[in-house]
Amino acid sequence: INPAESLTGEIYHITKSGNTLWLAAQYGLFALDLHNISLRPWAELKSLGITTVKSVAVSDKLLYCGGSFGILQTEILKDASLKILEFEQNLQGDVEQIFATDDIVIFSDASVLYMARPSNFQSVLWTGVPWNRFDTVILSMAANAQYVWIGTNNGLWEYHQRMRQWRHIGELQGLPNSIIQALEISAEFLYIGTEGGMTRYAFQ
Repeated sequence: INPAESLTGEIYHITKSGNTLWLAAQYGLFALDLHNISLRPWAELKSLGITTVKSVAVSDKLLYCGGSFGILQTEILKDASLKILEFEQNLQGDVEQIFATDDIVIFSDASVLYMARPSNFQSVLWTGVPWNRFDTVILSMAANAQYVWIGTNNGLWEYHQRMRQWRHIGELQGLPNSIIQALEISAEFLYIGTEGGMTRYAFQ
């Protein structure tokens, strides 16, 4: 990276879309072109009074970024610029986690979980989580067309979207540790990274 264009401050999250890396950072949202390794900020954030971006996720041609301001849904244009589609501000806390697919967007502060459909982003759904919000912290998220998985400091929570039912998975069910720091889906398996190692969970 050209030192004149390098970042200072904290980097909270990185995601990739095509030939662009998107960086959620202490001083905004940045796009890193992987062809010529050039970095540019998303200047429009300043006009919205936004300085820090805590989370970013991409699905198809949509990019979501969040922080103390709430969450923005944007369209990624051909030149890798962004067009704001929706701005949801009426949330309880900083949006520190976002996970997006073509069918669903999940985002949260440390304890409150929200879901929305990309095509109807204004209709944010609060799931009514089954855990105690005062002692449970959301650390990771993943989803497919059928399930949503939420990794916390108190185990893994699985949400069946059609049945609208929650299931808790903890050390008694075979997890090496109850602190779920990372989740990744591959085929019919969910890979679960914990403070005590990794395990693989076959879902149906």
